[in-house]
Amino acid sequence: MTSYLYRADGVKVKKLFGDIEADYLDGFQYKSTKPSESSVGGIGSIDDPNDVAQIKLRIIPTSEGYYDALLNQYVYNFTDHLGNVRLSYTDTNKDGIIQPRQYFSQTCDGPFIPPFQIPNCISTSMPGEIVEINTYYPFGLLHNYTATTQNAYQYKYQEQELQETGFYSFKWRNYMPDVGRFFNIDPLSEKYSYQSHYNFSENRVIDARELEGLEAILLKDNEHNIAIIKTANNGQYADNPKTKTIHIFAHGNPSAFYNENVSKDSGKGTVNTGKGLNEVLEQSSELWKNSENKEGFTIVLHSCRTGRTTIDKNGDVIESVAEKISESKEMKGVTIIAPDERDGFSNKGTEIGPQSTYSTDRNGEYLPNTPKNEKGRQTGQFGKWNSFQNGKQINQQPGNTKPQGKDQRSLWDKIFN
Repeated sequence: MTSYLYRADGVKVKKLFGDIEADYLDGFQYKSTKPSESSVGGIGSIDDPNDVAQIKLRIIPTSEGYYDALLNQYVYNFTDHLGNVRLSYTDTNKDGIIQPRQYFSQTCDGPFIPPFQIPNCISTSMPGEIVEINTYYPFGLLHNYTATTQNAYQYKYQEQELQETGFYSFKWRNYMPDVGRFFNIDPLSEKYSYQSHYNFSENRVIDARELEGLEAILLKDNEHNIAIIKTANNGQYADNPKTKTIHIFAHGNPSAFYNENVSKDSGKGTVNTGKGLNEVLEQSSELWKNSENKEGFTIVLHSCRTGRTTIDKNGDVIESVAEKISESKEMKGVTIIAPDERDGFSNKGTEIGPQSTYSTDRNGEYLPNTPKNEKGRQTGQFGKWNSFQNGKQINQQPGNTKPQGKDQRSLWDKIFN
């Protein structure tokens, strides 16, 4: 039996499986660890019934994989286009050569010069530097289940954690890879009546990732958007009830941003009004939907140049879409934060932030005949995050910072909650 403990905002903080405890702290993972695990991390070790497990720091996540705090070594993950961890390896002797799972090392006391000089040699079996190899069936079931579940690090299919039950723990639901279905109903299933409430990634397991809903991501799941979607789902941009902050990821420009998840016929996919933004939030944010009073909310648009004021050919100043939306009746008292330059994202799933790009004019538009491979190339010069409320700019912060709303709780709640 597995028991879980969650915070009020839905973040998992503890797991109990029998007498094995795992504690989660913003990516760091502490786990019940027996002394016999300290040499090889539990791989191939023999359990001593007299061992007493202690809670120890085991996993420190890195952009390339993780650091095993118990074994004092960096482990690197090789992932495919869907984020599935295929191979985990380390280089303990730092020779640049990755040894297989088990190999023999031979040490001799002298050169081998037959027939007169034959050295004494000692052969030693070494555990190898390939930590794990994962091979999946299409919906995530492991071919080699028993050989891949002995490490403390259990993030595998689509970078989700494999549980002792065989389920994968996604952000909001548990997934059963043996049947290709979620164990729990889709929180947004009423919006997608054409499909099952339990299906996985709309049964697209070759070209699509499971987005799971409840994140305001207005992007199609294609190769062009992988870095943005990976960033949006890295756990740092969930709705924050303390600050009433909601993050929205979308493509955009100074006049609008776009919802690629709906038809663009008759402008349905174009969002440039408070009404349009309200409709997006009602569909994608439980925090917004369930709050009667919207004042004090902060909406962060991770959408290129949506906070940029431009100049038209007549020299007139054109307000940004973020400023325009902030003065609507639907967004009264709501702070809209948006970048004045193109927002950048890394393939590792992190936000670089808004930076100016090469080959652009004073409005940030690409110059005529700019090559396709030149578009989007950032200069390294950070732009700004502009904040608007009730049609006026109220704040500005550097582009290399993470925009966030202010804590909306009362002093009482801050102290006792």
